[in-house]
Amino acid sequence: MGTDGLTPSEAARLLGIAWVGSGLYPDPGSQESFRRVAEQLAATPAPLDFQPMPTDLLCNGESIGELGGALHRFTDAAFRHDVSIIRILPGVDPYDLAQFLQLVAVEPAALAGVGGLGGAVRARDVRGIEVGHSQLLTAGERADAASPGVEVDLLVARLLETLPSESSAVFLEELASMVEEQPTSVAAYLDAFTRLDEATQEAIILRLMEDSESGLQDTFLGQLSGHDLAGLQTTLSPRTAEFLSDYAGYADGARQLDAEAALLDPESLLTFRSEVAGRIEERLSELELTEAVKTVDMPGKASWTPAVQETMRGMFLVEDRGDRVDRAIRAWSRLLGASIQRGSFAEAVGWIEAGAPLAEQHPSVFDGEIEGVAERGIASLFSSVNAGNDSAKVLLDRFGPLAIEEACRLLGELTEPPARKWVSSRLPVWLDGEIEPLLAALESHEAVPVLLGEISKLDLDLSGERRIADLLHDDRATVRRKVLEMVGTSLPIDTLGGLLDDPSSDVRMLSFRAMSVHAERERALPKLAEVLQAAPANEQVALASLMTQTTEGQSFVRSRGSGLRAYLTADGRRWRELAGQVLRR
Repeated sequence: MGTDGLTPSEAARLLGIAWVGSGLYPDPGSQESFRRVAEQLAATPAPLDFQPMPTDLLCNGESIGELGGALHRFTDAAFRHDVSIIRILPGVDPYDLAQFLQLVAVEPAALAGVGGLGGAVRARDVRGIEVGHSQLLTAGERADAASPGVEVDLLVARLLETLPSESSAVFLEELASMVEEQPTSVAAYLDAFTRLDEATQEAIILRLMEDSESGLQDTFLGQLSGHDLAGLQTTLSPRTAEFLSDYAGYADGARQLDAEAALLDPESLLTFRSEVAGRIEERLSELELTEAVKTVDMPGKASWTPAVQETMRGMFLVEDRGDRVDRAIRAWSRLLGASIQRGSFAEAVGWIEAGAPLAEQHPSVFDGEIEGVAERGIASLFSSVNAGNDSAKVLLDRFGPLAIEEACRLLGELTEPPARKWVSSRLPVWLDGEIEPLLAALESHEAVPVLLGEISKLDLDLSGERRIADLLHDDRATVRRKVLEMVGTSLPIDTLGGLLDDPSSDVRMLSFRAMSVHAERERALPKLAEVLQAAPANEQVALASLMTQTTEGQSFVRSRGSGLRAYLTADGRRWRELAGQVLRR
């Protein structure tokens, strides 16, 4: 079956391999390794039989590339679970593949109660994948099952007859040979190793540490450190036990972080989809899998997300940050952002709590990562708060101050009264006395009415703020009216005069009122009288009443009383009422 024969489910399977590979191993070299693997698998008929080997991974009996950083870890994990074959059947989807690879990363001891990796696959109902030789055994059981006890005795005898430096070479030669023939026979060498004297054990460990190319180092040390080290203390030298303990702590933590961090983030699949090279990319585009991939759910994730969050919390407690913690920070930031984009806000709160040690030890790093996540995710939070999601409120209240500029621009998108009321109550806290974010957001046309309402609540002197005055040219009468209510009396008298013939009666009335009490009102009174004369009958008395709110206005009305009567309404009673009000003042 060539590339042209791929079905959507098979393409999704290959895509899942590339996705998980990219997430587990973020360095460019390993990503490229997985790209090549994905392309090669595209031309391989299903089912796919994977056989982990010491320095290679076979697919249907053919090599799919020497072990670089990426495939090496997968093979090592398979060895630790006594896996000799992994069969991926046609039709497996990305979720099942992700479930399986998550289980591969789990420590062997954790799977003992469910019958090893194979039992865990069955227990989780992972479909489309078969695992061979997956029963987890103890060290003694491994030796009995993998090879007769006489084989172990002969090996130990041979090693004890040689010097430590020479015995390590013999041991590794025998180990490499047996691993290649039958992976489960590694158990015999584990048993043999524990029978050796301290000097020979340490010599073998040192030789293994020098051998980073063959794959034996992680294969053997990974197997050995996966045992109950406390139970092996009587058979291991103190230095060897200490070394293996350190190795296990690093390898297990890094592996769990790498594997589960990638699997927690379904968005990684879509991100990596655009980077898959060559024929895979072309075929996926033809099949238009984007929407189908988006619908792939990750059920059951809630049960193990807290455990991974706790793992990350522990990573951040490491005093020496180094590359491992740097990778944890990057993964943590990505997971937090992805959970927000998916609308998993309770999960996102858990990620923030997992980062608490990072906030204490490296506050600037934590704040920088959180700020980036806030800027990217605040639009999603606003949308969810508008829809009534209470969990989103918790995050928005946390992120609001960090992305205040974007928050202000989004105010106009709140359509539900409860959401508007809640955000309005929190906005002063987010602003913390700063008004600039609100003023800067005035360039957003749709949000202007809401922004002006929020600005007016702050009770600030905005008399010299041109960005507000410029809104008098807005085509919405509600905006012009709000500006006059906020800064009308501080505007130039000529600017107000230009609004006396505004199409909106509310705007005309507010301009008239502002001119009536303006610092330069005496200069404006003749103009106001002209407006009064030309005003509709239903506005005249109100305008005249505004003119009489100041001493200057009252004097003007008295002095022009007889003349004003001539062009006011014919309703003499209204004029008499106004004249009486003026005379009584």
